[in-house]
Amino acid sequence: MRKLGAFLAKDARLLARHRVLWAVLVLYPLLAAGVVGAAFSRTGRPVPVGLVNLDRPTEEVLWMGAKVEDPDLAFEVFRENAGSAVELGDEGDALKALEEGSVQVALGPPGGGGWWGGVLDPDRGNLFLKEMKKALSSPVDLEGPVEAGEVMGGQGTLVLGVRGSCLPFLGEGFWVEGQRLDAGALAEFFAGGSCELRPYPGIREAKEALTAGRVDAVVVLPPGLVHSLKALDDTAFLRIMVDQSNLLKAHFAETGVRSLLSRVSEEAVRQKLRAVVSGLKVLVSGGDFFGTEVTGLGELRSDLERVKEALAGRPDLATAVSRSLDLADTVIRDLDVAADYLRGTALPLQLQLGSVSGRPLSAKDAAVPSLVVLSLLWTGMLCGATLVAWEREEGMLERVSLTGVPSRVPIAAKVLLSGAVVGLLALMLLFLSSLILGMPVSRPGLVFAVLVMGSLSISALGLVVGTAVEEVPAAMVAGAMISFVLLFLCGAVYPLEQMPVFLRWSARIFPPTHVQEVLSGVLLQGRGWRESWLALLATTLLMAAFSWMASRLWSRVGRS
Repeated sequence: MRKLGAFLAKDARLLARHRVLWAVLVLYPLLAAGVVGAAFSRTGRPVPVGLVNLDRPTEEVLWMGAKVEDPDLAFEVFRENAGSAVELGDEGDALKALEEGSVQVALGPPGGGGWWGGVLDPDRGNLFLKEMKKALSSPVDLEGPVEAGEVMGGQGTLVLGVRGSCLPFLGEGFWVEGQRLDAGALAEFFAGGSCELRPYPGIREAKEALTAGRVDAVVVLPPGLVHSLKALDDTAFLRIMVDQSNLLKAHFAETGVRSLLSRVSEEAVRQKLRAVVSGLKVLVSGGDFFGTEVTGLGELRSDLERVKEALAGRPDLATAVSRSLDLADTVIRDLDVAADYLRGTALPLQLQLGSVSGRPLSAKDAAVPSLVVLSLLWTGMLCGATLVAWEREEGMLERVSLTGVPSRVPIAAKVLLSGAVVGLLALMLLFLSSLILGMPVSRPGLVFAVLVMGSLSISALGLVVGTAVEEVPAAMVAGAMISFVLLFLCGAVYPLEQMPVFLRWSARIFPPTHVQEVLSGVLLQGRGWRESWLALLATTLLMAAFSWMASRLWSRVGRS
């Protein structure tokens, strides 16, 4: 024990003499934490979303495309609903006919021949578009036929062009809290704090803004969106684009857009529900039923009661009227039950986003475990590697080996000293995260245990690296390079589950993977000892294994 204390004191003096190393070991993780903290300090900002509103009155041609399994069936539906359908030569003929107004609708394959055109009766615009949506199956709104080839391409792609003038329902209003809102205003109304909507005149301009990074996502409001929201038998298809070159940004953008669309959808369902329930009530009590004045079943039942009384001398007819009364009672009762059923099932609950930790999490919360692991990796690898490299560079290894002291003693001293430095820095980072970012630290005993074992095991790995090189600069470069690789491999930057199987198994033989797993589980998921003991055991075994390897390498170098 006295020898271990002597080596601890010697190594501490060695560290104290190199102030530059202290700056590298301590200031770099703090600087990284400060940069990441500043980057995540505005994660609550609304997601910038480009908005293209095609549901507005226009004389221009609106385009949509889709992959279809049976193009012949789609053409047949088109000819049946497009009025006087005429055969057109190719895409150029179709564009010319649409621009001149000789046809109001056109359908064909992008970049090829076999196009059809048609002239619509203005009253059939809604029916035509509804039938074509069914035939095309999940159509995508496009800038034009050229974009269809870029977005979809291949066989089985069809493009539909419709002049806006033949769609009278464009720009319809949706009443919310006494306000009549068109599609664009409706999206603005429900954007809330999740999205910052930036309108663009067309899809091309919005895509350019997305590519340039001015917006994180693009939402295209299709023609007839509000009409579809109000109709009981229609569905709207929205085109959403995100920049997937940055997966994290794409995830936040998609979450924000989904939140916006969810609020719009819930309001549409509420209004449809109120309309249906009101209609059911009118059927019972009478009144206006979707624009038609009807006699309610209640009044009909009263009439039947008077008829039954008038037929007191005709038991056969009175029996028939009694059966009608029973049927009326059953229908009235079933309508009341149906109204209650609709109210209870259409929106049975309010969605409230949460997490398994029992509190809402933000991106800055998720960054804390990764910052702590970065600190452990950087400081542990460099501290352990340089401690051994200095002794080797100054010839201390050989002198220590001549004393006959077992190699495990100086290695244990270096693991303890380096682990203490690394652990204290990690604890300081965690304390600052809790203080500045408001990150609650649950189960402090478990967190302390994983930081202690993580510090010791990573320091032992750094000692292995230090015994494999001869000079301090080489040790620092090797430690930094391995830290960089392990940071990506441990799951702190990229999800471990998304990696190939051999990488997932390779990651398990290094301590940072288990430290990241336990810290994320405790801080973000509320896990306890029962779920974390196996990872803690693995970290302890790895600490012993790397210490043994460093001891063997120390002995070999000391004898050489």
